[in-house]
Amino acid sequence: FPVTILTELTITEQYRLFRRLALFAIDAFAPLTETLEIDVVNGNHDEAQRLPVMTRADDGHATEAMIALSDALQLNPTSYGHVRIFVPNRDEMTITRQIGTSVFTHAHGNQWTKGRAFDWWAKQSLNNQSAGAADFLLHGHNHEMQVHAKRERVVICVPTFESESTWWRHRNGDIARTGALTMITNGKEFSNLSIL
Repeated sequence: FPVTILTELTITEQYRLFRRLALFAIDAFAPLTETLEIDVVNGNHDEAQRLPVMTRADDGHATEAMIALSDALQLNPTSYGHVRIFVPNRDEMTITRQIGTSVFTHAHGNQWTKGRAFDWWAKQSLNNQSAGAADFLLHGHNHEMQVHAKRERVVICVPTFESESTWWRHRNGDIARTGALTMITNGKEFSNLSIL
């Protein structure tokens, strides 16, 4: 079979770049705050094994990169003792936790088809899964920023950092706006939503 290369970097180079970008962000924010918390979930492209029979749901390159980074940060508690990195629990794909006065679920978004996040979230609520307690569902699978709100629940698809996904452009014709999403939350409310 012919091999088609769709990325400029190898898997290990992508892993290394992600880890170094995360450290760059931590170094930028750590001196400015008393507490710095980072949540990381794997996406469908981060799976350590992309075979029909997979390993556990938490086994992925993104979480492993952040676990390695967390281990390294612990070697310097003076500079990084206030930094905490969260990854999904064993065999989980999402993180649900309270941050300030708001409850967030972080998911990649490959658990549902485009436009069906509220359906997935409703099933999580109905079946007493942790995501059912969240005020905000944050994900990134769709390669574009989207905000959908119903009553007091908000689904936000965060933008990507890639300059272009050729596969996505071929499939949909668009090139997503890149950047980091920022906002302020207070309970179920949010404000100052912007992309940096």
